[in-house]
Amino acid sequence: MILEELSILIVEDSKDELEKFIILSQSCGLQAFGASTLDDAKQMLSLNGYDILLTDIHLGNENAESNKLGFEVIQFALESQPQLIILAMSYDLDKSVFDKALELGASHFIRKPIYNSDEILIYIKMALQKKHSKNINSSTDFSINKFIDDKSFKIFNSGVIVSAKHDKFLSGVAKNKKIPLVLFGETGTGKEEFAKILHKKRVDQEGVIPFITVNCPLLDNDLTSSLLFGHKKGAFTGANETTNGYVAAANGGILFLDEVHTLDLTTQRKLLRVLNDGNYNRVGDLRSIHSYFQLVVATTRDLDEEVEAGRMLADFKYRISGAELVLDPLRERLDDIPFFVAIFFRREKIDVSEDLIYEISEKCKYCNWKGNIRQLFRVLQRMLINAQLHEEVLNISHLVIPSNDPKNLISRKIKNCLSENKFAMNEHESHAKSLLENAFQNDCSLSETMDAIEKSILINAIKRHNSIAKAHLALGISRNAIDAKRKKYKI
Repeated sequence: MILEELSILIVEDSKDELEKFIILSQSCGLQAFGASTLDDAKQMLSLNGYDILLTDIHLGNENAESNKLGFEVIQFALESQPQLIILAMSYDLDKSVFDKALELGASHFIRKPIYNSDEILIYIKMALQKKHSKNINSSTDFSINKFIDDKSFKIFNSGVIVSAKHDKFLSGVAKNKKIPLVLFGETGTGKEEFAKILHKKRVDQEGVIPFITVNCPLLDNDLTSSLLFGHKKGAFTGANETTNGYVAAANGGILFLDEVHTLDLTTQRKLLRVLNDGNYNRVGDLRSIHSYFQLVVATTRDLDEEVEAGRMLADFKYRISGAELVLDPLRERLDDIPFFVAIFFRREKIDVSEDLIYEISEKCKYCNWKGNIRQLFRVLQRMLINAQLHEEVLNISHLVIPSNDPKNLISRKIKNCLSENKFAMNEHESHAKSLLENAFQNDCSLSETMDAIEKSILINAIKRHNSIAKAHLALGISRNAIDAKRKKYKI
């Protein structure tokens, strides 16, 4: 987190000390403000939002037992601004004072006198790391052991295969954390896992930072603003305490908006301000507070089409646009299936032979996989269950491929067409027909046959439409996919 983006309120009854602390904080790059009394502190906390509070415990007569008004400052601050990082300070070495400050919510206790800015800076950085450690969900605990390095790709433990190109791309985005990232891809292609990989790369560079996931389809009720921005105590019926919200929790880290196209227009308008300059308001709170984060969004839709259809604000689309990454569906990366199969069994801690992995992969290559990697893993899980139910050693007979798969339907239609002689007889179509007839009647290499047929279909489509752009749309594949296939078949 950039310290210049953080503000600190210092509460100190000695004007000389207060002025000194303000100067020391400013030398750290902080935006520093001061209050010399309990009432001044409360007023400033009520009117303004801060990131850090540094308060003396003894305000007034240092020797009076009753003058531990700093405790009251801490309580008031956290009631109105729960996201505050609290640092307490005192000359008093009484352990009970130390324990009480931490019990009330102080992150650290600083012993006075404070002589230089480094003393303040060290405690602030420790407090930031402590806060962000609490914000991170245990499910995002990354370990280097969950990765397998290879010259051409990295494999994530959950099954995401990251090409060297994509890995380099994510590293670049991690270094430019002000750039939003848009992840395009069908359901089950691993968009959230890619966002988590970006988070890991930033953790490697910066230390612990938060990763906050928002499932946008669930933001469809009156509590949406409260969930995103938090609310002030008493803002509405049932608001019994002040809350932070997702935006505050993401401060200094990554806010991941999954299925961003499902956000309603009202919510999009409310998000525009915080995406513009980091400022926003809690529900029921007039104070402007701020949160600075890297935005990552995932979608299964074309956002330009969403804007044209009136389901997305143009300003919102432009605001969330930045670096873009398209995750190809599994049916367009069939050569990766053996890796996914191997990863699945490793994750399940089951030893299988290379031959079985090959058999499974070959059978899986002729499915459409509408659910992508997620569906593949469920099919493999069902394979394990079948073996257990029959009390048999795992083998290929336990694998059940979805019977309603579109590719199977297409194969049956092709076979019917062959029998009815409905194929036009140009050079490439004739070649495809002869390959299919041979495949149905004799043993042959399935992969070579499918490659040859695919090449013929591509050539015909490009000739028919006289345009690669139109051909890829007609075939229902991405531009990247058709370019890759043209390169593969030297078309």
